[in-house]
Amino acid sequence: MKKRKLIKVFAAVLAWILTFSWGYFIYSMSAEDSGKSSQTSGKVVESVAGTFVPNYEKLPEKEKNEVKGKLSLPIRKLAHFSEFAVLGALIITSVKLSFYGKFPLPYYLVASVILGVIYAAADELHQGTVPGRAPRFTDVLIDSGGVLCGVLLVALIIYLIERKKRRLIS
Repeated sequence: MKKRKLIKVFAAVLAWILTFSWGYFIYSMSAEDSGKSSQTSGKVVESVAGTFVPNYEKLPEKEKNEVKGKLSLPIRKLAHFSEFAVLGALIITSVKLSFYGKFPLPYYLVASVILGVIYAAADELHQGTVPGRAPRFTDVLIDSGGVLCGVLLVALIIYLIERKKRRLIS
């Protein structure tokens, strides 16, 4: 096996390892029962409030709880979106490295979005089996939006790199 081919195979395998590891991370977060999940979210919300709300530490407890209440939902949904944006970026990277040069970029993009959306739906179904948690269609939509953004970002980078290569060659 040529050294160049071996490097390509290694890169694809590494990309898939990272993709499956990230998928497992998402799975493990969804496997937390409602108490543990709320505790994790609460720590993140507390940290964000302490960072972005002026004089948060000096607020009375009642006002702190109001701030946390207002921030909780958007932060949790942004976390969903972000987790799946990373997953989308990893999926398209893995797919592209696995089938490098065999298909046009839009094929990689569509295949990656489909895989990511399937995982988002499966993750919500899994979450429905966890005590105190429930699957939500809106979360599938948010997760799918994250996948799409991650895929599009990497697809844009791939497109720009390939365009630059074509210009250098011609």
